[in-house]
Amino acid sequence: MGSFGLLSVPPLAFAQGVLVDTFFVESSSPSGAAGATSLQSGATYRVVVDGTFSYWDAMTWQIGTPCGNPEATPIHPSAPTDGLVGTDPEWTFAANSQDPLCGGTLPSPGPNVEFDLGVGQGWTTIPTTTPLYAPGHEYEYSIVGEGAPLRIHVADGVYADNYGQLRVRVFVPGDVIDNPCLLDPGATLVDFELFPIGATSNPLTVSDVTFSAGPGLGIVSVEPFGANGSEVEGKALIPFASGSFPSGGYSTMTLTFIPPVRQVGLGWWDPNWANNMLVVRDAAGTVLATASPPQFPPSGCCAAFLGAAFGADIIASVEVVPHSGGDWYAIDNVAYFRGQPTSPLGASYCAAAANSTGVAGTLLVSGSDVVAQNDLRLCAYDLPEDQFGYFLASRAQATPPIAPPGSQGLLCLAGNIGRFNAPLQVVRGPADSIQVDLTAVPVNPVQAAQPGDTWNFQCWYRDVGNTNNFTDAVSVLLQ
Repeated sequence: MGSFGLLSVPPLAFAQGVLVDTFFVESSSPSGAAGATSLQSGATYRVVVDGTFSYWDAMTWQIGTPCGNPEATPIHPSAPTDGLVGTDPEWTFAANSQDPLCGGTLPSPGPNVEFDLGVGQGWTTIPTTTPLYAPGHEYEYSIVGEGAPLRIHVADGVYADNYGQLRVRVFVPGDVIDNPCLLDPGATLVDFELFPIGATSNPLTVSDVTFSAGPGLGIVSVEPFGANGSEVEGKALIPFASGSFPSGGYSTMTLTFIPPVRQVGLGWWDPNWANNMLVVRDAAGTVLATASPPQFPPSGCCAAFLGAAFGADIIASVEVVPHSGGDWYAIDNVAYFRGQPTSPLGASYCAAAANSTGVAGTLLVSGSDVVAQNDLRLCAYDLPEDQFGYFLASRAQATPPIAPPGSQGLLCLAGNIGRFNAPLQVVRGPADSIQVDLTAVPVNPVQAAQPGDTWNFQCWYRDVGNTNNFTDAVSVLLQ
């Protein structure tokens, strides 16, 4: 049984995420306000703060002519007194005529809010990820939880004359993922190779994930149906359509995680119909994300990877839902992860050319850069479906990169180049990985990597139309 090659990537560009807290901050309060939700220690949150307020009482605005472009009332008013406003969380865009800001350029940058993560550090500023003045007065921040609710206040020396509120929304960033390279290398992997073929218990608990399906569960072999990729191999778990085995695989299967997890992924065998669905829920049953696996022709059996990743441990269950007409399916290689994810290793260089999928293949390096731990992993994704390839390694970089004859891409390595092309090291698209044995890097002659060495890695792969291509390259300094 193979594995997905579980690797991590930099924080994903999640759109909205899951809203976990909303609260309002009164600008006249020195202590500000705190949310009701305790933020998990080490978890990543997306904080959105919006609104406008005034550093001066309403009468002060009436002295002379204000500068800038004051707005008539706060976006989120205070009671009972409100008036003109000229400040938002990050910028002052208007001021009363007596303020020194009227002699400078407006909008004038702040920051105008401070954060307290609740661990005795006191008030601190956090740079916004919104780079410019936002006319809608909404700004985003990325924070890491410290096991306590988030508290925010307006940064000021005198609070009694302020008015206007700020709204704070806290999101757990996350979304569905469609390739296994987006999973952390420390993920727990559950396969079904050690189970006998036939009916099994329902529910079925393996490690700390529980599988259940209304009519029942069983183990089948998918090998007779041809190549299925690394997503589903050997034996797989199938739901019954009725109370006996085998009777199809038409019912919903639920995976329950106690405690909740941050990332989950699985191989879905034979996702041949539209409207198959993966449904991800939190402990309250709220839907966090939904997605459909790639659809393949009903005449051919194949497999797809599907999963979800969030910034905190909030995934309590996953439902594998076949389309309403019913369809055979099975799952395998279920991977899940809790806690703080690891960071990718190395530095990418040498941009890759697009392949037949319309995007460029990408290389990720993860695990450990400590030679003594011998836990370095390579993963390539966005490769053409079912095309093979292998990883390359060298101490030297090609400067400039080399365009091999007949290749769509660039070779970014030079000198003594090793090829990871042993039978169990050959990779296959759309995503695959290997673990590098640092005691025997396959250059000529074979070398053992040493602390202080810099090794460069790249993936070569075939593409449709008898062509080939390369991913980007990654340079890793070993410790």
